[in-house]
Amino acid sequence: MNMPDRTEQVKALANDTRMEILRLLADPSRHFAHQESADPVEFGVCVHQLAKKFSISQPTMSRHLKLLRRAEFISTSRKEKWMYCSRKDAGLNEYWDWMKRSLNIQGTDRTDRRSPIIVNPREVLLEQWEDDAKGAVQWRTLISGDRTASQDLVCGLAYFAPHDTLEIHHHAETEIVHVLKGAGTTYFDDRVTEMMEGTTIYVGRNTPHGWTAGPDGMTLLYTIAASSFSDIRYIFSGNEES
Repeated sequence: MNMPDRTEQVKALANDTRMEILRLLADPSRHFAHQESADPVEFGVCVHQLAKKFSISQPTMSRHLKLLRRAEFISTSRKEKWMYCSRKDAGLNEYWDWMKRSLNIQGTDRTDRRSPIIVNPREVLLEQWEDDAKGAVQWRTLISGDRTASQDLVCGLAYFAPHDTLEIHHHAETEIVHVLKGAGTTYFDDRVTEMMEGTTIYVGRNTPHGWTAGPDGMTLLYTIAASSFSDIRYIFSGNEES
C-alpha cells in the first residue's frame, strides 16, 4: 500500500456520512443482504445501494466514496455496469497506528480501560432489518467494540411499535434482555411467555427465541456476550445466516 495522504485521511473521516459508510461496509452481509446483483461480501456493495440507503443522489455518494478511496479506506471495482466498494481495514488500521505514534497515545489496550464510556442514545443511529420477514423492530446499538472503545459486551435498545416483532432466531452468544417499557410476549424454550415492564430474560447460546410487542409497544434493553455487534450472526428460522 502506498503511503496515504494524511490530509486526505483526516478530511475523509471528518464527515458523519462517510463515517457511517465505513461502519456499514464493516458488515455488508448484514446491512446489504438484499443486494441481488452481486454478493456484497465477495464483490462489495453497489454504489447505487449505498446511495439508496442514505437517500442521497448517486453523484453525491460517488463524491463521498472518492474521498474514502483516496484516503485508502475503501477499494472499488466494477462488475458489468455497476461499481462496487469494500472497506479496507488495513488502511484504517494503518491510519490508527499512525495516529497513536504521532500523538503518543498510551494505554489504548481496551482490556486496561478504566474510564467509563458514556453514550447518549439520541446520538446513535436508529437501525432496522432490510428484510421485513425478520421483523419490524428498530434498534440502537450503544456499546459495541466496532463503535466504542469496549470489548466483551454489546448493549443496546430495541424499539417495538404496537404488535411489532423480532422473529424467531438464534445466535451463538448468550444474551440478557430486560423490558424497560411496555409489554409483550416472548417465544422461548418452545413456549410463549408474557413479558411486562421489569421482566428480565436470560437466553442461552443457540437458543431459539423471538419477541412480540403488545398493543402499547415495547422497549427492550439487550446485552449480548460479544465484543462487537458485527460479530453476532443472527440465524432466523428457515433462513441462512444474517
